Amino acid sequence: HLPLEYADPRMSIKLEPEYAQQLREQYAGVQPAYHLNKTHWSDVMIEGCFQDEQLQQWIVRSYRLVIAKLPKRLRVNYE
Repeated sequence: HLPLEYADPRMSIKLEPEYAQQLREQYAGVQPAYHLNKTHWSDVMIEGCFQDEQLQQWIVRSYRLVIAKLPKRLRVNYE
């Protein structure tokens, strides 16, 4: 999820609740997601806060969590 209405570009990613909480405590650029379940989703600042490699790792992690929740018949199309 990439909202366009914010002045500061950010993306919403799904993370394990404990991991998300650790990141929120460690980085000001990671906050509870504004329009999504705040336990599982976080808004991450895109510009100037994190290295591209870190953002890519979080995107892949989020993708895997989302795919894992799909029914098996759909999941096989994305794995």
